[in-house]
Amino acid sequence: MFAAQDIVGLFPSLAFRAGPLPGGPEALQSLAAAAEAQIPAAVPQGERRRSPPTLQADPGFQPLVQHLERLAAEALAAADFKRQDCVVTALWAEAHPPGFAEPPAVAPNAHFAFVLPLAAPQGLGLRIADPRPAAQVIVPMVSEPNELNAREVTVPLVAGQLLLLPGWLPQGLQGGSAGAALLLRGQTLFRNMAEAISPPMWTGMTANRR
Repeated sequence: MFAAQDIVGLFPSLAFRAGPLPGGPEALQSLAAAAEAQIPAAVPQGERRRSPPTLQADPGFQPLVQHLERLAAEALAAADFKRQDCVVTALWAEAHPPGFAEPPAVAPNAHFAFVLPLAAPQGLGLRIADPRPAAQVIVPMVSEPNELNAREVTVPLVAGQLLLLPGWLPQGLQGGSAGAALLLRGQTLFRNMAEAISPPMWTGMTANRR
């Protein structure tokens, strides 16, 4: 028996879920139409269709970009980060067939990654894997899965509700079986990093790699 039953949380990882988009259902429908217009009708390989990762430079997405940057700043403030000025460095649209699944992966050159479902069938979720390397190698058996022994957590995704989480968390989409999914995904980074130190390699940012 433990002398005192106490569980100490170490290095927590938080995901921030925002409320409905400003503008209500009309704004959601407008974004869905704009996203569909940016996605190619077909792709050479696979079933996922994806736009270029530069929609943050498109005037039609500027209200959303400003909203995303405000939410990221609020999340940074809630976690007591000293710097809270950030920019959206990538924004793209994705269309997925029913049952689509992608393996968890980290978001390179990003502080936050975000997912905004525009059409979310039942069962759509974001699979988040334990980021500790040994957790995926040394896997003792458990009698009952719970939040203390799980190696992967699936966060349900709801249309119009943004999910913001650290870019270093391995994350992958789990599609719902009831229908196709339409999403906007992307990344944010601290402004000085994005504009002067480590700008992304695609176009659409104010800084250019030399």
